[in-house]
Amino acid sequence: MRKANLVVIGAGNIGLAHIAAVAGLENTNLYGICDTRPVGEEVAGQYNTRYFRSVDEVCADPDVDGAVVCVPDAFHKDVCIQLGKAGKHVLVEKPIAPTVKEAEEMLEVFKENNAFLGVAQCTAFIAPNVVGRQDYQAGKIGEAVHFSVRHQVDWGCGFDVKDRAHVMFYIGIHDLFSIMYITGLRVKTVYSKAVSKIMGDAHDGIATVFTMDNGATGCLEVGWYICPPHLPDIMEFEIFGTKGTLINDYKKAGLRICDSNMAKNRDLYYLYASDYGLRGSLAEEVRSFAECIFDRDRKYEVDNELAVYCVKVIEAIFRSVETGQEIEI
Repeated sequence: MRKANLVVIGAGNIGLAHIAAVAGLENTNLYGICDTRPVGEEVAGQYNTRYFRSVDEVCADPDVDGAVVCVPDAFHKDVCIQLGKAGKHVLVEKPIAPTVKEAEEMLEVFKENNAFLGVAQCTAFIAPNVVGRQDYQAGKIGEAVHFSVRHQVDWGCGFDVKDRAHVMFYIGIHDLFSIMYITGLRVKTVYSKAVSKIMGDAHDGIATVFTMDNGATGCLEVGWYICPPHLPDIMEFEIFGTKGTLINDYKKAGLRICDSNMAKNRDLYYLYASDYGLRGSLAEEVRSFAECIFDRDRKYEVDNELAVYCVKVIEAIFRSVETGQEIEI
């Protein structure tokens, strides 16, 4: 099996997870790590791989098949466009970009240069969403009538990333993508309110009432409200249909380990080692990206139209917060 030579750009928290995935999968080779900070060279040494000091160096190396871009949201467009113009295939962490305009510019560059651009939206690869999508499309709960969605994490996470990622792009985009991915419906109107009592000048969270294009209603609660040390993050939704209800609670469906200190949930959705190799949603998205590099007719699970539409919905949520009005998309 030919392995895709991939460079991971950005060695922060999510970058380290992608580095572990690329290094451990059967169809990828961790060709190198790119980060302008000292940590990049340190991690490259730990993995005994190449260290790239700049994206220019990545673009200039003919043996690089593609890159996994894990830089802050504000830099997605510039880094991805540079790689796309060099003909490199790219898997970029969600969101594809912080604005629809930037996302569309990126997609145009990759189209012009016959390169593949995929979005690392791991919720498309989480088993409950994959099966939920199949069940919904098979008509098991009928037509969606109402959505109830909650996603809350501890505020330590918020303080860690608030200068480089908004709560809606960091966690809320997962929920918007999931409900639209499962049902095939699209959010059409939003009315949102934000609160800022913990993060200072950044939003602690946003509550949104929304409607879908079939007339269904919904409530979306997103925030980093939980005081650390904390209970497990809350990440759950219900889709109420004309014939039944689809319930998805990611955290409670995991594996709980209890010792003398506390009970801890083990994440069996994201990235974990097993007797059958690396598994989890992040491993599957990287594996699928590598397959698409060598088989351009292969369908990547995350549709770019939906990835961009999620950004469009979040832009509408921001406008609703600013204006106090319901926004139609």
